[in-house]
Amino acid sequence: MKQEKITLTAKAEGLLWFEMLRSLSGIKSRKEIIPFPLVFEKVCSKFSITKAKAWNCLFFLAEFGLIKVTPCHGIKLNYDLRGRTDNDN
Repeated sequence: MKQEKITLTAKAEGLLWFEMLRSLSGIKSRKEIIPFPLVFEKVCSKFSITKAKAWNCLFFLAEFGLIKVTPCHGIKLNYDLRGRTDNDN
């Protein structure tokens, strides 16, 4: 029973990261790099989290190579939801 709860939690957490990535890909930006104010506006309001927790989430996604955090500017999505990486073109 305990193992089942862990599996369900892992699935739910995976869906949460997917939902966060989908929210980030929905941000309208004229540039390739999405500015931090737009990122925090979308993520903090949608998931009701603080800016510090949003930073943790962004660095988590960056560790897996899904986004690139550009200091003092914003983030760049390395992966779109159709399964193509930025390098595939």
